[in-house]
Amino acid sequence: MIPLGAMIAREEMGEAFFGRPEDEVHFAHGHTFAGNPLACAVGLAVIDEIVEKGLDCRARELGDYLARKLEGLKQYGVVREVRGRGLLRGVELVRDERTMAPFPELGRMLKRTALEQGLVMRVDPNWFAVAPALIAEQGDIDELCALVEQSLKKALERVDVA
Repeated sequence: MIPLGAMIAREEMGEAFFGRPEDEVHFAHGHTFAGNPLACAVGLAVIDEIVEKGLDCRARELGDYLARKLEGLKQYGVVREVRGRGLLRGVELVRDERTMAPFPELGRMLKRTALEQGLVMRVDPNWFAVAPALIAEQGDIDELCALVEQSLKKALERVDVA
């Protein structure tokens, strides 16, 4: 593995760090993983692949599909919000939809039940995140969401909802 780090900003933000050389206005920075020629070549190849295959547009389309599928979890009365962009989505868990009180016990149990289903996902006690690969297909999203739903149902069976 060859790590690579990078930073990106809008031009108007970057302008604050530019100036005449004699003014010594610049953004002095360093990064542990910056500048490795092999890592940079691989990074550029990955960007080329994303652009050539339209994976950015695909992430938007599949992300909308993923969001709709995750919105279906609201039927269980413990999902406050599905948020995110593209294929990176977060789902906030609440004890009930009226009070919107956090439900950390559910999140902790969801982490266990997801693993039992063979699903590894990032679970904070009050929310969970999913981030399928940019090359995922709609069927992969369906499988992921089915596993999430099964895990949530099992978690709800094991925690005190009241």
